Amino acid sequence: VANSPTRHYPCDQDEPTCELSCDKSLPCGQHTCFKLCHLGPCDTCLQVRDKPCRCGKTHKEVTCSQELTCEIKCNTEKQCGRHICKRRCCTATECGHCDKRCDKTLPCRNHKC
Repeated sequence: VANSPTRHYPCDQDEPTCELSCDKSLPCGQHTCFKLCHLGPCDTCLQVRDKPCRCGKTHKEVTCSQELTCEIKCNTEKQCGRHICKRRCCTATECGHCDKRCDKTLPCRNHKC
C-alpha cells in the first residue's frame, strides 16, 4: 500500500513480524503464547493450573512450567523384594531398581556380594 506508514526500529532490536498475537503452542501443550508475533522461541508457560505431583498423590495450583513434587515417601517394595523405596514423590519407574548393596557373605566366607 503506497501510503502505509513506515516504522523504524533500532538496529539492535529485532523487527516484529506483524501486529497479531503469536499463538504458537507452548511446551506445556495446554496453552499458546500470548505475546505479539515475535522471532525466536516463546517463553515458558506461566499460566496457573491445578497440577498433580510426580507420584500423583497430591495436587496444587502451580504454573505449567513448574514441576510439582510432594513430601510423601514412596514406601513401595523394590524389585529385590528386600528393600523399600524411601524417596519422596517418586514415580513407579524410579523406585523399581534397588541400588543398595547386598552385603551378604558369600559361600567362601571371605567376601560379600
